[in-house]
Amino acid sequence: MSGARDRLITLQQKTYTLDGFGGEIVTWVTIGQRWAASMPVKDSEAFRNSEATATITHRFQILWDAAAAQVDPTYRVLFDNRTYDIVAVKEIGRRDGIEISATARAEGPLT
Repeated sequence: MSGARDRLITLQQKTYTLDGFGGEIVTWVTIGQRWAASMPVKDSEAFRNSEATATITHRFQILWDAAAAQVDPTYRVLFDNRTYDIVAVKEIGRRDGIEISATARAEGPLT
């Protein structure tokens, strides 16, 4: 794996609970924190519905373990005061690590 694993990320799994009216409520459960190598991949700004939006994409590399191997795009990553939606997950080597590609909405203009 490339890069130092010097950034602490939180992995969360989406779960559903029932409200008192038979509906579902989305909740997020923390499955753990991992030290990760963090690599910014891309940032962009766009206009949608007359509103400027900015996104940032990161790649996180963590060591492989049984819980990390279960991570998929229904999970999310919390890092650097942002919530990242996972878009892709792949195994690095043979159980050497996990690479997570994720995108977050950036607050304010990207520089």
